[in-house]
Amino acid sequence: LHADAAQVLAELRVTTCKMVQLLQLSQRAHEDRARAMHEYTEPPDSVLKQKRHDRNHLDNTLLLSRYDLKYIEQSPSANARPRDSKTLWQGFNYVLKVLTDFWRLPLPTASDPFSLRWFVPGGADGMSADWRERFAPERAHSADELAAFKEAEVYVRAHVIDRLRMEGLCRQEASLPFGEELGQEMSRAGSAGGEGAPGA
Repeated sequence: LHADAAQVLAELRVTTCKMVQLLQLSQRAHEDRARAMHEYTEPPDSVLKQKRHDRNHLDNTLLLSRYDLKYIEQSPSANARPRDSKTLWQGFNYVLKVLTDFWRLPLPTASDPFSLRWFVPGGADGMSADWRERFAPERAHSADELAAFKEAEVYVRAHVIDRLRMEGLCRQEASLPFGEELGQEMSRAGSAGGEGAPGA
């Protein structure tokens, strides 16, 4: 079961990274288009000029739903709408689901989306050395993949989950299990064949 859980986590890292990279490419394409539109100078008396400027104003989270961004700040128990609603996570908002379903693994996927720090010494109190070694990202991924994870995390911090939202998510993450309890939860996630992983 432990090996299965480790494999699920490794696959989750890769999938999440690809999703974030796609979001990043789309964001860049949108920004390039917006900048190109700004290069055209309309007559100063154009009635549509201000409206067009407002519509194309660059926004770090423009590709994400405002509703979903607000939704993730609240704990699951505070939401009347189930987080697994099929109509909730559309398009790139699914990245938000992956990053904020941390109680399912459970791992701090919001503050440490690729668990690059969670399994290092001092990352989680009470975790055995065997668990740290088994789930260490270096064990399952190449140096290039680890570099891609770090780059994707930088983008998440700058464009997906801002500081204020992160503070709220970190308070939720504080209730995650540790030590032996964490090991039991991870084993259950692995035995479910990935069904317990965020985004499943």
